[in-house]
Amino acid sequence: MTEDGPRGRANFRLIADQVRNRIATGSYPPSSRLPTEDELAEEFDTNRGTAAQSLRLLVGLGLVTKSRRGTFVHRIVTKITRDGVTRFARSQLEEEQNPSAFDSQIRELGMTPTYVTETRHVQPPAWVADLLKVDAHTESTLALRRRALADDVPIELATSYRAELDHPQSTITEDIEIRTPTAEEIAALDMTEDQRVIEIIRIARAEDGRALRVTIHILPSHLWRLSYSWRVGP
Repeated sequence: MTEDGPRGRANFRLIADQVRNRIATGSYPPSSRLPTEDELAEEFDTNRGTAAQSLRLLVGLGLVTKSRRGTFVHRIVTKITRDGVTRFARSQLEEEQNPSAFDSQIRELGMTPTYVTETRHVQPPAWVADLLKVDAHTESTLALRRRALADDVPIELATSYRAELDHPQSTITEDIEIRTPTAEEIAALDMTEDQRVIEIIRIARAEDGRALRVTIHILPSHLWRLSYSWRVGP
């Protein structure tokens, strides 16, 4: 049962699994204080270092947070679902102007969704300028930046670039990558360096193939689940 200790001592992964199960079943509800490292070590007949390692693993998974006051279950333990298909129904395409796709889920968690937005002309990243066929060296695009929160818990960053008033959108492409967060994202999303973000790059195109809008979504992977479904057949 141990990596290097005597038989009967629990290793850090087993302790983390037990604590994670208690969180999942509600024995440790959101925002509740977890046992201390010493208390976990005593319960699982191990040393404090092993207990501390198990808590670090849970922090990396986004299930708990640590502060000077102790270790607490994260306020959001039920992942938010992003439906990558129904959100692109015609009535949903103007999400940047109507950022309420997740409001009902947030309210079901007993939390209040809020959005901090900023719109201004900016110099776009070179790859965005290339897609939109604009100058990468001037403030050639209109950018809408949005930070979404559940109460005071940051849950998403989104930046949308466009060069002109939108024409009707014909196709949507999404590229998805799991990666480590940047320093700016760590600060804005209240994350740690060993956690991961989901980066979704969404490109909306007109009927003739022109890129109309490029949107970059940054989601903490421990808070989100992506869902996709398609109709099969001709």
